[in-house]
Amino acid sequence: MSSHNSDLREKIEEAKNRLPLPSLLERFGLQVPNNGEGNLRSPFAKGRRQKSPSFSIFRKNGAWGWCDRTGGQELKRDEIDFIEQFDKIQRAEAIRRYLSMAGVVDGVYPTAHKEAFSANSPKPIEGLASNSLLDWPACVAKFTDDHAARLAELRGYSLKFVCWMRDQSLIGIRKDGIAFPVHRSDGALVAAHIRPRSGRWFYHPRGAGCHPFIVGSAKSAKQAMVFESQWDAFAVMEALGWHESAPEGWAIVMTRGASNGRFASAATGAVYAWPQNDPEKDGKRAGEMWLADVAAAAPGAVFRVVTPPEFKDANDWARASRVDVWAAIEGAKPVRKPPSRFEMATGGPIRPIDEPRNQPPARPTVDPNTVLDEMGMYWLNGSGSYFLRSINGRDRFLEMGVAEIRRKLRVRGFRSRPDAEGGEKVSQLDCILDAATEHQAVDLAVSIGGMASGVYDMQGGRVLVRESPRLIKPISGSCETILDFLFGLLGAVQMDYLLSWLKLAYQALLASERRPGQCLIIVGPPDCGKSRIQHQLITPLLAGRSADPKSFFFGRTDFNAELVGAEHLLIEEVPASTRHEDRQFFGERIKEIVANDTARLHKKNRDAVTVCPFWRLSITVNNNPEKLRSLPPLTDDLAEKIILLEANPCPEFWSKFENSSDPRIAFREAVTSELPAFADFLLKMEIPTALVGRRYGVRSYISEELAQTLFESEPEHHLLILIDKELWREQETVVPWQGDAEDLKQALTSESSSVRASASRLLGAYPTACGQYLARLASKLPDRFEKKRTAEKRGWRINPPAS
Repeated sequence: MSSHNSDLREKIEEAKNRLPLPSLLERFGLQVPNNGEGNLRSPFAKGRRQKSPSFSIFRKNGAWGWCDRTGGQELKRDEIDFIEQFDKIQRAEAIRRYLSMAGVVDGVYPTAHKEAFSANSPKPIEGLASNSLLDWPACVAKFTDDHAARLAELRGYSLKFVCWMRDQSLIGIRKDGIAFPVHRSDGALVAAHIRPRSGRWFYHPRGAGCHPFIVGSAKSAKQAMVFESQWDAFAVMEALGWHESAPEGWAIVMTRGASNGRFASAATGAVYAWPQNDPEKDGKRAGEMWLADVAAAAPGAVFRVVTPPEFKDANDWARASRVDVWAAIEGAKPVRKPPSRFEMATGGPIRPIDEPRNQPPARPTVDPNTVLDEMGMYWLNGSGSYFLRSINGRDRFLEMGVAEIRRKLRVRGFRSRPDAEGGEKVSQLDCILDAATEHQAVDLAVSIGGMASGVYDMQGGRVLVRESPRLIKPISGSCETILDFLFGLLGAVQMDYLLSWLKLAYQALLASERRPGQCLIIVGPPDCGKSRIQHQLITPLLAGRSADPKSFFFGRTDFNAELVGAEHLLIEEVPASTRHEDRQFFGERIKEIVANDTARLHKKNRDAVTVCPFWRLSITVNNNPEKLRSLPPLTDDLAEKIILLEANPCPEFWSKFENSSDPRIAFREAVTSELPAFADFLLKMEIPTALVGRRYGVRSYISEELAQTLFESEPEHHLLILIDKELWREQETVVPWQGDAEDLKQALTSESSSVRASASRLLGAYPTACGQYLARLASKLPDRFEKKRTAEKRGWRINPPAS
């Protein structure tokens, strides 16, 4: 055998691998069956009427062939014979043309033959810019959110993944059918592969030929996953989290059908093929034949990824359960590459299984602690929860289970099984997770008001703060609506107190300082707008996090993790209880929130720890007597920790929104748009000198009218009325009364007393009631109640009322 003939045979063999008969026929404009084999109308019967298909395509002993029975004669040939017969040229010219079309030798030939079988075939497509038959960006634009939702539901993908495919221009809509792009080897987009409602796939426009569907750079990737169907590929890509972070060094090749395994030649590195578990038909399995074609065409080593036999394909596997893709790849088996037809003809050597096997993907030696620091990963002690620092621009930690963390690590390229050949006894994933339990364990994971996300050592344990406060960025502008609203509701004096209180809180949060502030109580008639101050102003300014502390305040629960995670503690309408003990307990809780620098954080099923949250407490109450009596007694130590404001209706302000379809929504939108300007206004305003306080930055304040109303509901006020009625029954008596608390009690409850029954009920609650009430009266009315204490006796001097 001459060297020339040997070289020619090798080139013909290579051309048949690159451009087998089905692809060659598509180049000539013929509509080839999906699996490559079948019958169609003869391309040689030009101008003749054909009652039935007389041209057959078949595959025998690994080689493609064709048979034509037109005009009573039968021809059986290969690819070169087809070109010779179709173009009516000599065999030498047919060989040269075929080698050129397959790209084995230099030469320029059209991608679609000028005398193709279909008279309606388009002219050769040189690029998308000059192709008026396909506007792929328009196809992508037609793929709406509704299409994405339907496809996600139909195929079991997440909506996020489907939208990512659309954003990457990997999917579109053409002629009411779902479509995928078709690119030539040079990258030019030449057609769309379309599946209409009928389910029969077709290409538009015709004549572009069949090409693989590739995601990533198959030419430069070290490894490629090859699939028969795009649905299988998409399911595996989503399981890998491809739409979040594509694995480095990998590409995806989809052959668009079982007859196109030759497209695996597009991958230059190791190939991991995912054959389908097709049922046997005529003694053959399409998936196995496809795998054989892949093994023959792939230039590098080929490995078979096994889909469990109970599933038809990778798509069904992914829909039924969460696929461990890396574990499946690592368990892939090498595929013996079949001998080429040239080797079979010449008796050349049969290629052995490629050894050693390439391990996917190439992974460096792992330092667990470095990985944990880079990822910001922590483990919650005694649980199956891990926390990973978010990379989407928000300063927070995301909670994940073991499965999600393992997937994240596999996507980053770490092995889930030990490398026995490398001497590993534990996988890289397990080394990292074990290091997390040793060095990155935390005792509690919560958000804490005013604290930036991170890990802190606190009294009682190590705490992971999950999320930082999200504060409104101040921007210079107008906040006229907000200021008009506050002025109409509170008036000028009370408005100054509220603005000063808000300024100090917002300023402290911006500076990451924990500064105490009084409890803000707003009393007013129903539907006057007092609650809107809480929801539309205070909560957004204080990082947008609020919590209702009623259950904690009134002794229903000791768990307060929700409260610790919010900067704004908000109470609307205090639970109605006139019991003095309940009101006192309420007051003690208010003092704890306002005055204490630390708080006891108790989360369910966790030990309590001591933390330092930033808190502001606001309460709104309707102004009817029953609701007011639910507020705690205004003792001296509580009064200094309260700013008590009285709200009044402001119909003039609300008239601005009366023409809106929904005045509440219009008000909310107006306030929201002005919040950045309002924040800037607060930072620039000066607190009036008369309002400056040493302890909280602004003085406490209680409306005089409300103070009198609240005083009149207290038991000491009742005692004052009884004293005035009994001790000064005779109007001419102006001499002060002197004695101790027990003397007063006996005087008011004696048989001759005109207020005996009322006094007995009031002062008989407990032995020291009279003395406590006298002390409160002395605090509120020092001109009338004076302490006269000696070494022997603790007495009181009560002056008569003014005439």
